[in-house]
Amino acid sequence: GSAQWDERNESRVKQQKTYSTFIEDSTDSIERLDRIIDGFTNDPWLKRGVGAIPAVLPNTKQRTILNDLKTIKNVIGFDTLQELRANSRGGASGLGQLTEKELDVLQNLLGQLDPADAKGMVRNLNRIKKRMMGMQEKLRVAYNEDYKMLGDEYMIKEPEAGITKT
Repeated sequence: GSAQWDERNESRVKQQKTYSTFIEDSTDSIERLDRIIDGFTNDPWLKRGVGAIPAVLPNTKQRTILNDLKTIKNVIGFDTLQELRANSRGGASGLGQLTEKELDVLQNLLGQLDPADAKGMVRNLNRIKKRMMGMQEKLRVAYNEDYKMLGDEYMIKEPEAGITKT
């Protein structure tokens, strides 16, 4: 009846908000990854692994890119902890209080992100970007599969052309 429809629609709206938030956050991370990849591919300082030298100065491209890299590492660490919590019975990560070293290990699970190794880092950042884009697509497809019976107006469209697929 009507109550069941309302409950199902409320669930759909909640899932769509979750999807939208994930897409916004992951799109922001993908754009950040693109800036970092570009910097470590084209900037002479970063490319040679010495970007920290001009990064000590305020408002430099190198400082911005290294800060973006810190943000990406934090996102990876947080996502890894969230995944551990989601997969545990009690909702805890099972790691207790993390040391800085343990957090560094979590942040590098998807590949070492060492600014002194520009080639290796770019390779790992491309891998992370590809994984994020794949997660976006899987979530979109799963959502559409769950709600296809409602009609095309409820479907989530493919990403805008601004999001590049690699």
